[in-house]
Amino acid sequence: MQLSSVVLRSANVTTDFDPESVPEPLTVDLKYRANLDSMPQVGEGETKRLGVLVDFQFGLHCGEDDGIVDVLSLTASYLLIYILFKDEDVELDKRCFRHFAEVNGPYNAWPYLRELVQSVTGRVGLGGLTMPVFHPKAVDVTEDEEKGCAQNTLDGPSLGSAMAPQKVSDN
Repeated sequence: MQLSSVVLRSANVTTDFDPESVPEPLTVDLKYRANLDSMPQVGEGETKRLGVLVDFQFGLHCGEDDGIVDVLSLTASYLLIYILFKDEDVELDKRCFRHFAEVNGPYNAWPYLRELVQSVTGRVGLGGLTMPVFHPKAVDVTEDEEKGCAQNTLDGPSLGSAMAPQKVSDN
């Protein structure tokens, strides 16, 4: 399987601060969700494609528990298209593709979010926040191994407690 393209499907930015007086200290809130956008289509002689949609919610806040103020809110959705090669005649069920989306989607979309956050924070007067590189944690293979599935133990990148993203549940 190979990543073919990454497309920014939507993005929204909201700010609420005086650019002449940037509030400090700022805390970061980062969440993400990855889902299948489309399953591989079976077609003789055709290249199979898998679509993965990754949604990010990035926020900067200031203040204490009794008076937290949203400084910046950024949401972004990326569509990632993966190509499954013809010689990969492995039959995988939907759980395997869903797991692939949950693990690989955020990892492959991260550099694009990282660039967007740096650009947006610079343009709104916050000096251009540089997010660290995404370092996924280990994935444990379960008893479903014979079906090619693995159990997702990804807690998010190793960013330190202030920037560790939280996976948003699908419920």
